[in-house]
Amino acid sequence: MSSLERIKGDAPALGSTSLELDKQLLSECLLMLPKIVSVHSALDAVLHNWDVVSSDGVVLDDMKTAYLSKCPEVVLGGWRELPGLARSHRETGVAEIERARRFCPAVRKLEVVFAEKQALSAVLDYNHLTSLSLKYAGEGKCDAVETGLLKTIKKLVHLEQLNLQLFSNIDLREIAENCPKLVDLCLYGCTPLPDHVIDEELLPKNLVSLCMELPIPHFEGTLTFLTLVEVNRETLSDLRLDGDAASRAFLDTCCMKLFPRLRRLTLNTSSSIRELGILPKNLHDAVKRMPALKFLVTDSYDLRLFFEYYVPSVLISWSVCTVCMVERSRQQLGDG
Repeated sequence: MSSLERIKGDAPALGSTSLELDKQLLSECLLMLPKIVSVHSALDAVLHNWDVVSSDGVVLDDMKTAYLSKCPEVVLGGWRELPGLARSHRETGVAEIERARRFCPAVRKLEVVFAEKQALSAVLDYNHLTSLSLKYAGEGKCDAVETGLLKTIKKLVHLEQLNLQLFSNIDLREIAENCPKLVDLCLYGCTPLPDHVIDEELLPKNLVSLCMELPIPHFEGTLTFLTLVEVNRETLSDLRLDGDAASRAFLDTCCMKLFPRLRRLTLNTSSSIRELGILPKNLHDAVKRMPALKFLVTDSYDLRLFFEYYVPSVLISWSVCTVCMVERSRQQLGDG
């Protein structure tokens, strides 16, 4: 154990919510294992324990060389995507975010699951982040304008990764202007400003990884999100699109425009080609315009069969664990 370097931590439980490391065990590991360099597990409970006993001089001496004093990554709260549309979460608050900044001054990567919109103000004090993940666990969506998300983004000029989940009124122009180093952008469950300008020159560029779903079809922001895919098609290596509308829109675009570096494509849909409104010829054209594609993730049987037959070099996987899906369905039937 003394040579342990990484703790992966929490994991989804089979057909249930999640499995989390015991906070006391994790706390002792962080103090006693000198070679720990990476912990991907929620630390808010551990930080609370350390805060309670921080008046103990021995503990403070230990903390000088502990992992937290030099850790590059902090996860606060829990967020689990379960089979189907289910989601399990455990939010954190302002006190936990401020406590993490005090105990972890070297953090570069921050993930926060929050329900209180005031929590965003506490993120402002993290000056050197290169990766920020904000996941809203409250009712509806978090308004990016009302909560001052823009103020936070403006201060984090070194961001390379930005993950926003369940936000409304996202201003892509401000993200592009204030995050020049951004290469990885996730906008899951987000919608842009209603009057968003679609000028491609104002959108984030040179993205290597992009994850998003489209707003409802009649919402004019749909065009903005489609443009975001198109302006980054020459640099994208990893693209994840959720829902039928996004999958259909991408295949319609890809059959006409080249995506030369795209290696991993996720189309989170279970619909057939007919339901998506895609012509077989367009699929053949799309494949030709993704020459670097190596991995496809989708639940569409039609798309899976097409790639298995016509592009056998592409590795195919499901968007969710099939064992978990079956187990969760069995439990739901049992509950009924």
